[in-house]
Amino acid sequence: MKKRIVSIISILAIVGLLSVIATALDQRSDTEKVNRLQANVEQTKVKVQLPEGRRLKALEEDAKVLAIKKKQALALAAAQADTFYVEDFETDNGWQATSSWGQRVGPVVGGLLDEDHSDWELVTDNSNSPVTSWHETGATMIQTDMLLSPPITLPTEVTVGGVTSVLKAVNMCVSLDWDNIDAAEQFRVYAGKTESLWTLDASDPSPGSGGNAWVLEVPTAGKYVEFIRQFLTTGEIDLTSATAPVTLSFYVKSISETEFDYNKVDVSTDNFKSFLTVFSHADGPASGGGAGIAAWTLITANLDAFIGSSIRIRFSQNGDFGFVEPGNIYAVDDVSVDDAVGNLFLDDGGDTATALTASGFVPGNQVLILGGPGANPTPNWSTIDLTQFGVNILDGGDGDVEPGDEIQIGIVFIAGANPPGRGFISTILN
Repeated sequence: MKKRIVSIISILAIVGLLSVIATALDQRSDTEKVNRLQANVEQTKVKVQLPEGRRLKALEEDAKVLAIKKKQALALAAAQADTFYVEDFETDNGWQATSSWGQRVGPVVGGLLDEDHSDWELVTDNSNSPVTSWHETGATMIQTDMLLSPPITLPTEVTVGGVTSVLKAVNMCVSLDWDNIDAAEQFRVYAGKTESLWTLDASDPSPGSGGNAWVLEVPTAGKYVEFIRQFLTTGEIDLTSATAPVTLSFYVKSISETEFDYNKVDVSTDNFKSFLTVFSHADGPASGGGAGIAAWTLITANLDAFIGSSIRIRFSQNGDFGFVEPGNIYAVDDVSVDDAVGNLFLDDGGDTATALTASGFVPGNQVLILGGPGANPTPNWSTIDLTQFGVNILDGGDGDVEPGDEIQIGIVFIAGANPPGRGFISTILN
């Protein structure tokens, strides 16, 4: 069984998905050195006559060098001193799994198919936090498997050593245990604003209730072209006493990059820590030879398998590594869940009922890409501090994240083709 485990994420005057505190000791050490040298310089000025000027100059130069280090250390401390977000995954704080296409061997055009699930799973058998970690099994060779944080609000100011100043940097640390047999595996971190692109539009009503419909059109340039995620999500729908058949129905339009940018409908019983996809579509416009759904089309899906549970339904748009189809659209209207007795859920775009919640993640480019450490057959935890790679989350993928913004963190695991080892496990994010 392949494991990539993420455990404990913490964000310091930065965003957190891991734990970042270690550099404070080095910073304090440099500060003490500077203070001692400066004291030595002052003593030397008193005790040493001009013939000893060379020694004094050397001490002053040393003090200047360490003063520069002190400034650098304090700048880093400003990013790390205030830990404003810590996640150890011991409680459900809204992290959700999202995935799209995977690469399979077989008679498939391009070899790319949407996956109906995610390989992220919560586990309790290997953790760097008290009990629970996120484990990416890598079992399906999904190339787009993202673990997405809930919204995190950046502070506008931080306090370091009793001094309050404007937020200048945000760091993130994460604890990892990674067994990667395949060198092609990657661990990516995305950080960007929460931004919903869904609108209620009355210009082209569906054949159902008419009036408004939910419409999503993704810009084809800039921060929108890589690993964007857009959601319409229901509240909890109680199927514990539902009578078969239970049917989900909705009208849809769907045009996107063929075989890559999948528009999906996912059903979950655990708030999208896991899910099953019941509708999936990725095809371009007919003008380019594609089979995109340009006209309103009624879709139905049987939900009998979920009778006895409470569910949530998520309409999801899933970008990947780049390129957005010109003229793309994902439009949804008249979403209904019914059993043999009557209606259990309805959203008709606001004509009579609006029960879907729109949300979105716009990350821009990744802020970090890492390859694995190689074969690692037994648990071996390490902490990744993004400052080691010159990463400032405040820059975001495209430099448009500002203090006070609401952001999200996306952790993407890219599986390799070889049979899985233990996988990738992560815990403690800060």
